[in-house]
Amino acid sequence: MIYRFADLQFDTGRRLLTRDGQSIDLTKLSFDVLKVLVEAAPNLVSHDELIDRVWGTDRVITPENLTQRIKLLRESIGDDAGKPSYIEGVRGQGFRLIPEVNTESRTSVSIFTPRKINWMAYLAATAAVALAAFIFTERLLESERPISELKPGDLPEINLSQGPSIAVLPFVNMSSDPEGNYIGDGISEDVIHTLVQQTNLPIVARTSSFQFRDQNLDGREIGTRLNATHLLEGSVRKSGKEVRVTAQLIDVPTGVHLWSEQFDVPVEELFTIQTEIATGIVGKIKAQLQVQGEDRLQELIDSASIHSRGSASPAAYDAYLQGLRYKSKGLPDDIRQALEHFEQAATLSPEFLPAWRELMTAQIVATDLPVALDYSRTAYDRIEDWLAVATPYHPDAPLFRLAHGAMQALNHYQWETGIAEMEAVLPELQNDSFALTLAAGLYFVLERPQQSYDLAARAFELNPDSPRALAILAALHSLSGRSEELRELLEMDGLDYHRAIYRTAYYGIAGQEEETVKALSFAKQFVPDSHTAIRTMDALYQWQFGDKEKARNILQELVKSRWEQPITWIWVCGLADCDDLDNEFIQQRQRTLVYLAYLNRQDERNRSVLEKLNLTNFPEPSDAWFSPSDSELQAILDRQVELTQEEHSRYVGTYGIRTRQIRISIKDDQLFYEMPTWNGPLIATGEHIFSSLNHVQHSSIEFVPSDSGEIDLCIWEYRGVTYYGYRQEHSVPE
Repeated sequence: MIYRFADLQFDTGRRLLTRDGQSIDLTKLSFDVLKVLVEAAPNLVSHDELIDRVWGTDRVITPENLTQRIKLLRESIGDDAGKPSYIEGVRGQGFRLIPEVNTESRTSVSIFTPRKINWMAYLAATAAVALAAFIFTERLLESERPISELKPGDLPEINLSQGPSIAVLPFVNMSSDPEGNYIGDGISEDVIHTLVQQTNLPIVARTSSFQFRDQNLDGREIGTRLNATHLLEGSVRKSGKEVRVTAQLIDVPTGVHLWSEQFDVPVEELFTIQTEIATGIVGKIKAQLQVQGEDRLQELIDSASIHSRGSASPAAYDAYLQGLRYKSKGLPDDIRQALEHFEQAATLSPEFLPAWRELMTAQIVATDLPVALDYSRTAYDRIEDWLAVATPYHPDAPLFRLAHGAMQALNHYQWETGIAEMEAVLPELQNDSFALTLAAGLYFVLERPQQSYDLAARAFELNPDSPRALAILAALHSLSGRSEELRELLEMDGLDYHRAIYRTAYYGIAGQEEETVKALSFAKQFVPDSHTAIRTMDALYQWQFGDKEKARNILQELVKSRWEQPITWIWVCGLADCDDLDNEFIQQRQRTLVYLAYLNRQDERNRSVLEKLNLTNFPEPSDAWFSPSDSELQAILDRQVELTQEEHSRYVGTYGIRTRQIRISIKDDQLFYEMPTWNGPLIATGEHIFSSLNHVQHSSIEFVPSDSGEIDLCIWEYRGVTYYGYRQEHSVPE
């Protein structure tokens, strides 16, 4: 049919829209939306009907996706949403075409000039074409039939003991320009992020799936290696201002191509593709499950709506993809480049929410020790400035509300109001790794280890390439004495430089010189030896295994140059002289300073710092996370050694060096320890060795007798770190 309305002619047979004889480019989806509106005119088409007729009943399309598609269609035909001439939106109901529509049928005229024909060749060719058309049609009908018409066996079954789970390969660059790789990579990463936010399906991490770039392997083999039931692969070809993106979903066990789509879009619509790809994937997997009789779809595929992304100009989306490219590398210079690109994207299209999200993510990563580009105060001030610009475009965006609450707590020390604002929207962001790590970091500094761990573990599950999730989990494992979990975390693939820095710290503190040297040498392959993180780890190595005076000199040099190269208070000032810099570090919003001050909140010497941090009246945290499990407690009790009252008395006293102390007394005929934060009963588990009954990180407290047999030295574990202290009535060595 040919439809005429206003100054437009719409030819459905030729899939052509023209104005005054000039064609108007429409994407496939824009064409389909317009076709539904034209055929229904002058009637209103509801949101649900429009989605069902354009995308199909088995797709998950949010109202935001539909609104964005209408916006793109209006832009193509030159319609003004404020004063529409073509498409009218009825709030909460749907859309309709405004102009009167006239129709006419297309009549096809075939002109045939007789000529000599090879009839055998003609018949053979005709038969081949007919057979190919039949096979193609059957497959198309098979894959596009409504779910209600499919029956068991029509689609491959999913082994629910393995999946469903999805691996997204980097989209292949089919353009002549090798720089086009970042477009394919960016689309792939965007699809991964959209799938993570929109579903609860397990998604293979970017690092794992991207390792198969340019490898000539069968899709089934790649999927098997990645332990995924479904594999998404595709390609990107850019020509001038047009981009062709193809995507296909493969069932890994059978190799069957379940779904495929080709998108021919102008550059300005490129950012819309990842949502359509994600919904196509979800719809087909849902169809597989329904056909095989699975009724737990909500548990297996929680197809949640995500907040509107907003629109992006071609230049903004290009800058965004470039930012993703640099962010994935994770090195200091790359994070700096990523920040510049994300800020450019956000400036060009301030309504484009993903640009702001990635900008804030990179800015927080920039404050961590391995990167060390900015102090926390600089990052927090920038984030607040960005929120002031971005929030009016998305006033109800949960991410912006959570970030605002976190800034109230971390930047202004308004802990109660900030946490309340953050926690009000946190349930809506359980699939957003940045939001989870931001909240986990806040809980960490306020001694909420269980909450911090739960959120960081969820963020790491969603995105194993998150430097912040890695940093928080490593710290929690270390502080709780979970050495096996920490070692496993630090030996995983991905984030090689970040893991090398944390391995250096872990092995250095644990006194494993060979492993420390190996980790530090590996880290030095990525950044210059002059980088803050490398210099800090050099100092740690010298302190533990070499020259302590050399370690102090390195750290004092870092303190002097702290404005050129940001330093981390807990690493530098634990060994260097920073006694007169506490106020400066408070102004810098150093997270570790907040953590240690609150950790030792019962020590009166920390009173003034706690007042400056506004933590004097903050609620006491729960220490249940550090308590031993039943099996751990039973293992301790099984090793118990009975001691007399006199034998217990040998250990009573206060042990320490400088401000670090542990007090040993007797309560209820049992040895009892007290520290600024923790206290509890002890039982003997060996000669001069005692174990804590209520804090797993104090798994060992050992007393060392002098040559005369008198107990004058205590060695104890505290948060995974070993300390020692001399009896206070003796002279205290430096």
